[in-house]
Amino acid sequence: MRILLLLLFMLFSITTHSLPHYGVSLPPPPTDPAKPPTSPYYPWKSRLASGADHVDKTTLYSIARAAHNQGQTHFADYLKHYLGNTGRDAHVSVDEMLSAMPQFRTEVHELAKFKAKLAYESLMMTRPDEAPVVPFTSFWHEYIATPDQSWDWFLSVGSSGSMRADSLGCR
Repeated sequence: MRILLLLLFMLFSITTHSLPHYGVSLPPPPTDPAKPPTSPYYPWKSRLASGADHVDKTTLYSIARAAHNQGQTHFADYLKHYLGNTGRDAHVSVDEMLSAMPQFRTEVHELAKFKAKLAYESLMMTRPDEAPVVPFTSFWHEYIATPDQSWDWFLSVGSSGSMRADSLGCR
């Protein structure tokens, strides 16, 4: 009986392996149909720039040039950076913001003094046999530059962002 089953199994495996394999590899999916030339949208739902778009961009570059001539260099630089559409980060100089806006500088210094006091108190409460750990978090709220403080920074950024830092660096 075993020999008969073994022979049947061998016969079955030989006949099934000699048949062509169907459905093992699938053809690639068909490509998307081409968009008609009259279609207004391109990838990412973008469109070709119209004449009005070019006029708007030229107008904004003119505004940037006029702002630069009036001494609002940060606004001019950030507007040109935005219009350039490079995707690179715009670097904002916090030191220049601190020197240009006294209220902003005062608020930053008050926050730093308060946080330093809390860190000192936390350090003093640590036992001598423990390694000192001073966590630092800033409950910084958004600071809005107003036109009476600095037109340049008001038009440049309008408000400040926030960041969190830990012992490994910024995140």
